[in-house]
Amino acid sequence: MRRAAAFLPPLVALFPVVQPAQADPTIGFGVTFVFGQGVGASFKILSDDERDNPVATVGIDYLFENGVWRPNVGVAYLGDDYYFGPDVGFVLGTGEVTFALGAGWADTEDEEEIGTGGDEGDEGDEGDEGDEGGEGDEGGETGF
Repeated sequence: MRRAAAFLPPLVALFPVVQPAQADPTIGFGVTFVFGQGVGASFKILSDDERDNPVATVGIDYLFENGVWRPNVGVAYLGDDYYFGPDVGFVLGTGEVTFALGAGWADTEDEEEIGTGGDEGDEGDEGDEGDEGGEGDEGGETGF
């Protein structure tokens, strides 16, 4: 117990340094080809919405040929409003573990959102410079 307590202060000191990266998850809809099972429609949650990056995926497919659902996990490349990549899933009903390739539409970050942070705050400051002779200025002239 004392050994575990000895590691606590260094771990607490590292906490501000070892924080997870900021990511904005997004969703995707597409088509999946499951090896040995055929084609299906897919819904995926992707770990980030930033374009031109690899992402982790969690999803579910509906396989048309068998009429079964297939939950899955995988990785994908996220492009400009699209994704594609492999995944591994579990076919409900048959119990098979299967591999697939999928592609589809994904809600990626818009170009207007990239690098525009902080511009809105500058507009509010311009209005303050135009104040001439406000109520606070008159109080200074009375000699208080």
